[in-house]
Amino acid sequence: SYWLKAQVEYDRDIEQSFLEINNPHIDDLRVYFKRNGNLELKYLSGRNYPFSNKIVSDQNFVFPLPVFQEKNNLEVYIKIQSEHHSVFSINLMKFS
Repeated sequence: SYWLKAQVEYDRDIEQSFLEINNPHIDDLRVYFKRNGNLELKYLSGRNYPFSNKIVSDQNFVFPLPVFQEKNNLEVYIKIQSEHHSVFSINLMKFS
């Protein structure tokens, strides 16, 4: 398994942000947000779970990020597990 950490910076002009992982063949994918010093599991997805469980209906894995209420950055942790070799990229999509 792989653990990735990303820091999403606050931007007052952005209304909604999405995290996209562009490999639909990942078996198990977990997205955590760090709040008050603790990791909270926010999204559970991957090929091991039904497509209907996806938050956003897309061939890739797309997760909405919380709207910033304060001028704080968001720490995102991603755990990826797959039985096969995985190549992927992570994109941050922002909409204002």
